[in-house]
Amino acid sequence: MSIFIYDDKMSYLKSVYNIFKKSYFNAIKNKKKFNVFLSGGSTPLELYDYIISKKSHQKIKWDKINFFFGDERFLPYDSSDSNFGNTKKHFFDHLKGYDLHLYPVKTDLSIDKSVENYEKIIRQKKATSPDLVLLGMGDDGHTASLFPDSEILNSEKLIDYVENYGNPKTHRVSITFNLINRAEKIVVFSKFKNKEKIIQHLIFQNEEKKYPVEKIESKKTKYIFMRE
Repeated sequence: MSIFIYDDKMSYLKSVYNIFKKSYFNAIKNKKKFNVFLSGGSTPLELYDYIISKKSHQKIKWDKINFFFGDERFLPYDSSDSNFGNTKKHFFDHLKGYDLHLYPVKTDLSIDKSVENYEKIIRQKKATSPDLVLLGMGDDGHTASLFPDSEILNSEKLIDYVENYGNPKTHRVSITFNLINRAEKIVVFSKFKNKEKIIQHLIFQNEEKKYPVEKIESKKTKYIFMRE
């Protein structure tokens, strides 16, 4: 496990982007395809804006990437709280000229069918052990939609769902720790504010796993935080 704390936004975003690029080029070299799970919420939107602003993004063959989502609020894609909708607006819509391979969670099915459908797609695309998983971290130590005391923390499935969690409080489909910990590389990135106690727990690796984020396999993980 590595923990990095930056005092400026550009260094913080650059650090995450550099890991993305390195993972991408390694995967393309070895198997010609890159499977990545993107973080939800507001945290990654600045990262997407940053990537699009850099000329180096033109060196990436975006049509060689399978884009999946770590979690999704069970809302229409045009909702201002849709992870896919916001990612499309800040990221995908700016990758012009590529036939992108996008695999959002279907929110027009029943939630049971949605979970079943998403796991089927992940298995079909051979993404059960992804090259990279990008995750955020909430003030309560949740990551993806794996909230404290939620029934899916110990799920043996790859994909599962929770009912009426988070902000906004809604049903959510999420990858589980069973999938996260199969990844080649995991990056948790977040703002530092209100998370000092969680970060302290991560640094000292307490035997007591108090927060959901501590269930991530530490040897594969880089934690990147920004002071505000």
